Amino acid sequence: MLGREFLIVVCAFGVLLALAGCDREMQTSPASGVEAVQAEIAEPEHSAHPHFTLADEGQFREPFKVFDNLYFVGIEYVASWLLATDDGLILIDSLFSDEEYLDYLLGNIRKVGFDPAELKYIVLTQGHPDHYGQAFSLQELTGAVIGTGLGDWELIENDLWSTIAPRRDWVIEDLETLTVGDTTITFMITPGHTSGTVSLEFPVIDGNKSYQAFLAGGTSVRTHDPDVLNKFIEDMERIKSIEGIEVQINNHPFIDDLFARQMLLVNRKEGETHPFVSREDFLAFVDQRIGVAKDQLEGKMDN
Repeated sequence: MLGREFLIVVCAFGVLLALAGCDREMQTSPASGVEAVQAEIAEPEHSAHPHFTLADEGQFREPFKVFDNLYFVGIEYVASWLLATDDGLILIDSLFSDEEYLDYLLGNIRKVGFDPAELKYIVLTQGHPDHYGQAFSLQELTGAVIGTGLGDWELIENDLWSTIAPRRDWVIEDLETLTVGDTTITFMITPGHTSGTVSLEFPVIDGNKSYQAFLAGGTSVRTHDPDVLNKFIEDMERIKSIEGIEVQINNHPFIDDLFARQMLLVNRKEGETHPFVSREDFLAFVDQRIGVAKDQLEGKMDN
């Protein structure tokens, strides 16, 4: 089997050959807001991808509870979410493939009070290496069923950055539902960032209150292809029209200032509304993503 170092050299050489024909994503620290979107647009699906280890400054994050059934177990750059049901656990995204992240994820699951052996499903929102990295190892260790969209299964299985692709257990389809115990997830296939991006709607619990949350699996479009952009805008409008969504969750903390919102949660006073609950903020976020995509479509953003 080819060594990782050799594969990295091959990738780097391929990037140099491709520079004349396409832009590549800058491997810099993540930006925020529209700057983050601009940094991610107009990229081919196999472009070089930012990579962080736990030794990189600020990447290590203690896991924390956001809702009674939803826990952040990721790192500074990319989220991994643990959704707890009364009949097992669902993990959303699995960080990078570095060996250290397997122990990190298992440790974080234990820190928030759960046994990794209770993992039943792992949902991958994207076929990028920061989202599926530990999928194979967790699949082998726990027997969890792994699912993502068809286009992203193909991306994972053909990705030169892969170590070992997970077994293709489950191809998630648009508007498919999954019920585990007391929790039902509705999936949407929302291409643009990748061709099989998976978005999720699911309930979150805060004491005796329940809210509907939405996690958009890819919030920026990586091409200027008008067909892709128009489909992305159509899907964002479809998301916006879903009634009852009051909680916005993302798979990259910098997209919506997750850790600043965490501090609001830490300092929340008794009786105050949960700081992650806001229908207005959710709608504003979706409108912003629609606006950026329309600007791309009209050629107002740099390639």
